[in-house]
Amino acid sequence: MSTLEAFNPAMLPLEKHPGTSDLASRNLSQTTNNKLFLVCPFSGLEPFIREKYGNNVYFLTVLGTHFQADEAGYVKKVADFILREDIKELYVVNDISCRFINKTLKREPGFGTKVEYLLKQIYIENYLKVRQNNDLREQQVKLASLNVYRQMHVLLHHKVLSRLRLKHNITIHGVVTSKETNQMIMI
Repeated sequence: MSTLEAFNPAMLPLEKHPGTSDLASRNLSQTTNNKLFLVCPFSGLEPFIREKYGNNVYFLTVLGTHFQADEAGYVKKVADFILREDIKELYVVNDISCRFINKTLKREPGFGTKVEYLLKQIYIENYLKVRQNNDLREQQVKLASLNVYRQMHVLLHHKVLSRLRLKHNITIHGVVTSKETNQMIMI
C-alpha cells in the first residue's frame, strides 16, 4: 500500500491530528526544545518562522513539504540529525502561497515532479472538500491542510521515524501559514 493510499482524507482539515499537541496557549519563542521545520524551499518561510519561534530552530527543505520517506539513506541522515541536535519538536509547514499548491488549484502545467503528482492526487480525491468554497484563499488553506495531514501521516507511520519519535518523545505538529497575512494555523 502506498503512503497516499494509507492517508485518510476523511480527517477534516484544521482539526488537531492525533499525535500532536496544542501550542496555541504557549509563547512559541520561549520554548527551549530544538525544533525542526519541514518547509518548501520556494516558500521562503525561514525568516517568518524564526520571527515566530526564535533562532533555536532548524530547517529541512523539501519540495512542497513532501518528505522523501522511501529513500532509506535520506531517512537515516535525517534521523541522525534529529538525534545529534536533540530535536524534540518536528513541524510540517505549508504556506498557502506555495507554487505547487497554486498550480494544482489553477490546473496549470507543472514540472513533472513527484510533489505535483501527489498534490494532484490529494486534490482529485478531495475535490468537493477543496472546492466547496469559491474563495481561492479558502481553497489554498484546504489543500495545504490536506497536504500537511498527509505528510504528518507519513512521518507518524514511517517505520524508522515512528520508533525514533516514540523513543525520544518527539512531537509532530502541522502548520499552515500565510506569510502575506502573517498568519499561522496549527492543525
